[in-house]
Amino acid sequence: MHRSDKVNVTEALREIDAALSEADQAYSKARPIRRDEFNEYEFFAEHYIEKAFIQILVLLEVLDLMQTYNKLEGIYCEAKEKGFLESEMGIEEPYLVYGGILYTYANAIGNSFNVNSSKTLVSKDLTSILREIVYPITDPDLFDSPPANELEVHKRIEAVLRCIFVIIQRIFKYYHC
Repeated sequence: MHRSDKVNVTEALREIDAALSEADQAYSKARPIRRDEFNEYEFFAEHYIEKAFIQILVLLEVLDLMQTYNKLEGIYCEAKEKGFLESEMGIEEPYLVYGGILYTYANAIGNSFNVNSSKTLVSKDLTSILREIVYPITDPDLFDSPPANELEVHKRIEAVLRCIFVIIQRIFKYYHC
């Protein structure tokens, strides 16, 4: 029996995805805190990025993908040196550089083994989403009043789309330096 026969790639990728999601959430909570205060959210974001690195490295080793393992191990060493919280400005807000890289590796592993690592899958096209977005951006339970102008409509639509397409944004930023 080959050692990769014992691994559940789907479950491993879900765990990696969960760690990266936790890192993103913690990082978004960490940003508003002043630099001179202890920032527990930064601590959690670093922890989850390192956890995702280790999980992907172990998965690559078990799958006997040593060339990819060696490349990611070099990136891991760089991240430890520079800091796991290295960030860059994305389309709208800063993002964790190493989180974006790890999402790319996790997606590549998932594609190679024909598994989907994400817990949810957007199965609608952008046109369908935009057609159905009128209700949530005008919902009185969510907003005190309907949008008053084009800028408010734009901001509300962008907020919805940002939730759906966050991974696409990371991948775009990583590959289009």
